[in-house]
Amino acid sequence: MDKLNASMPGVAKNMSAVWIIVAIIIVAAILGGMMYYFQTLSQEKFVAQEEAIEALRAELSEPAASTAVEEEEAVAGDQAKVEAIDELQYENDYYGFSLSFPETWRGYSVYHEANSIHFGFAAEKDLMAIEVMDLEDWKIMKKELDLPGHEADALYSAAYRGENDNFAFFGWAAQDTVNDEFILSRRMEVGSIIKTFKAK
Repeated sequence: MDKLNASMPGVAKNMSAVWIIVAIIIVAAILGGMMYYFQTLSQEKFVAQEEAIEALRAELSEPAASTAVEEEEAVAGDQAKVEAIDELQYENDYYGFSLSFPETWRGYSVYHEANSIHFGFAAEKDLMAIEVMDLEDWKIMKKELDLPGHEADALYSAAYRGENDNFAFFGWAAQDTVNDEFILSRRMEVGSIIKTFKAK
């Protein structure tokens, strides 16, 4: 009996070791299952995100017909990109206005941005601009703000320059420019150029 009692602690020890091993196996199985579940879930989300990104890329790469027409209308008669002009008489048939430039401005650049036409040179493309507003919108704004509307004294703010049957026009000169002798000299001529503005 003593022999049996003496061997029992070893059996109890072995049993507790077996339970520890079984517990470790169960925990490992649970953790492995969880990892597999979350990895599969992550892959499914990743695939869904990739598909959504590809769908957006495809949508963005397709040219929208209405956008192309709107852009073409907005820049009719001129190119949307920066364009060098050798003519000293600038005519914009789409909006219906003209400007006269002195000889020193030969080769100036023109570009369109929203409802404005910018004039300058490679070193400073924004020496001056003509802003365009729908005539009916201008009439409403002028009435609401009680603006006189026909003063063109302010050179460095978007001052009223005139109107035609469709648009009201405002011109402005750049307040700051690059520190370049040629550009600074051209900036001094902007006031006299804006005064040549004629709505057609």
